[in-house]
Amino acid sequence: MKKGEWLKVLERHKVLTLAQERRLTLRQAAQELGLSLSHTKRLSRRLRGAGGDPRCLDYQRHHPPSNRAPEEVRDRVVALKRQNRGRSNPFIADLLREEAGVLLHPSTVRRILIEGGEYTRFHFRRPCRRFEREAFGELVQMDTSSGAWLEGYRRVYLVLVMDDYSRAILAGHFFEADSTYTNMLVLREVVERYGVPYLLYSDNDSKFKVIRHPGSRFYTYREETLAGEVITEVHRALLELGCTLITHEPGNAQAKGKIERLFRFIQERFVSEHTAHTIEELDAQFQGWISWYNSSHLNRDTSCIPLARVSPTVFKPLNGLNLEDILCLKEERKVGKDNSFSLEGAIYTIPREHNMVALKVQLHIHPGRKIRVWHKGQFLCELPWKDKEAKPVYFIDGPRPGGIILPAR
Repeated sequence: MKKGEWLKVLERHKVLTLAQERRLTLRQAAQELGLSLSHTKRLSRRLRGAGGDPRCLDYQRHHPPSNRAPEEVRDRVVALKRQNRGRSNPFIADLLREEAGVLLHPSTVRRILIEGGEYTRFHFRRPCRRFEREAFGELVQMDTSSGAWLEGYRRVYLVLVMDDYSRAILAGHFFEADSTYTNMLVLREVVERYGVPYLLYSDNDSKFKVIRHPGSRFYTYREETLAGEVITEVHRALLELGCTLITHEPGNAQAKGKIERLFRFIQERFVSEHTAHTIEELDAQFQGWISWYNSSHLNRDTSCIPLARVSPTVFKPLNGLNLEDILCLKEERKVGKDNSFSLEGAIYTIPREHNMVALKVQLHIHPGRKIRVWHKGQFLCELPWKDKEAKPVYFIDGPRPGGIILPAR
């Protein structure tokens, strides 16, 4: 018996004992206990018949409840929990609805698991300040989650963009690295599909914001960093698109509660259930899961599916902007005498019709794909990406492991 129920039983026992000793009337006892007179009389007879044992006053059901779930459903609830201990009560309720058409409230699932000794609590809520935008595209949140979620890979990274108003997943992909360019690829999909958002909200990762730490070499002698003039590639691309980047205060990760809850939901519903063997299969399965989420998942805060809140929208059209030259990495190189430049250990030669010897060119880099070469706002050419070539090692005092012996002259 729970503590609260036992205290109620003891209170009833005290008042009914006083009534049996004729120190109170049964009507006074009923008023004291907040019960009807007939109910008080029944309890008094039960207590007298039990010889004063207070345990007889505890409620005991003698018939099954009319709305009790069938035993096969209750067994299935327990089985679904045992299959994956990380499944939440709402997840199990959704699984039952999808596989058998059985509608159970998450609180009912919780009671069944408690009775079956399978209930576990994982998450604890903390108070936080809530906010919500008023239109689709007014604010999008971007973040990365990672984990050892795929056998054969040490770690995989999920880069995700979520709309704050609708809670819709605008784009999300799994990568082997959380780099600036992989984040740009996800941003590009959002812009191509919906348009340019008004605000982008992120954390203080170095991809988004340059943090000045006292004592670092940047803090010591780079005046442009101290003045706040250095921006990241992602920030630069957003400015060119006409989107404002905002970040939460350092150390205040709770400010990204919506997307953090979404990551937890994805780990519970998708990551723990996927059947992929490669990162390509994982990403392909996730694209299908995104379609299900946006069109079927009922958000507990908005009480509707994400696709029901895509209007009104403030996404801005591209208006002729070339994403190839915006969502890329930009660097500058000086062209050598042979009309070529070096990038990451590889040599790139500009076609002869563009004589750029001793001039500086701007490189719009798409790692692993291509490099677009510009000079003073004019597009020159597009060069395919070259992987860094391994340089041979030469020794002059005899062969060594891994070395190449030069032929004798």
